[in-house]
Amino acid sequence: RSSCPINHAVELLGDQWSLLVLRDMAMLEHRTFRSLLTGSQEGISPSTLSNRLRSLENLELIERAPVPIGHQGRYTLTEDGVALVPLLFELARAGSFLDPSTEATAPGVEDLYGDSEGIAAFTESIRAREEALRNTPIGPGTD
Repeated sequence: RSSCPINHAVELLGDQWSLLVLRDMAMLEHRTFRSLLTGSQEGISPSTLSNRLRSLENLELIERAPVPIGHQGRYTLTEDGVALVPLLFELARAGSFLDPSTEATAPGVEDLYGDSEGIAAFTESIRAREEALRNTPIGPGTD
């Protein structure tokens, strides 16, 4: 609709659920459809979650590991998905500023609000975790 990068980001990620799915993957380490569905305190529906996961895959922000028969798919953040982690912190900081009664989804992350070095270190730890997960095959006991 316009060439504004903020507008474009909002058009791609501004629905009610996409950033929350990314949050749950990054902050809570939810990896499977089931854990994303049941672990979301906001109560996403299965069809909406399926649509958002497909959309995030198409945007190359997440990827789904190929799985053997009988195993759940495992989702990981791509490099581009990890790059959005600082944005999640800024949104959390804004939400906390606008309504101080809100609580962080993951314990301790509110201590990082506004701490660019702390957020960079946290993001780097997520980057390493996601890379390790992408290189770990799915098999018995791993999903």
